[in-house]
Amino acid sequence: MSKTAGITAAAIALTVSGLGAERASAGDITIELQGLRNESGRVYLALFSPDKGVPFPEEEGMILGGWRLASTKTLAVTYHGLPDGEYAVTAFHDENGNGELDVNVLGIPTEGYGFSNDAAGFMGPPKFDQAAVTVGKNAGSTTLTMRY
Repeated sequence: MSKTAGITAAAIALTVSGLGAERASAGDITIELQGLRNESGRVYLALFSPDKGVPFPEEEGMILGGWRLASTKTLAVTYHGLPDGEYAVTAFHDENGNGELDVNVLGIPTEGYGFSNDAAGFMGPPKFDQAAVTVGKNAGSTTLTMRY
């Protein structure tokens, strides 16, 4: 990840917490991340809002991002205090700790990745609308299953 990821990692520490027995309130989105194949490395989660000038999931459209230690147990992450609207989440499992989603010569990921709503694209990432979760009067929640 670039400098932006490092800068937003500090912001994420203030706005993201693991979900325990607490219940998310309006303005929150909870992501249940599952399906990591091992506990090697860490997982990068990124939150996006729709931006008409930036295709999803380009890094320039990211509003928050940060790292979590990999765990074969389900990870639950809540982003708090979001304005009403639609958001999408991406994640990748950085198994080797190099800070990047590794791909093969054809550009196909060799490490795990996923999108909110378990959205899947065809020959590339899904569209924002497929991965979008609404945050408003009620808190939003989504499942993100890693694909390898």
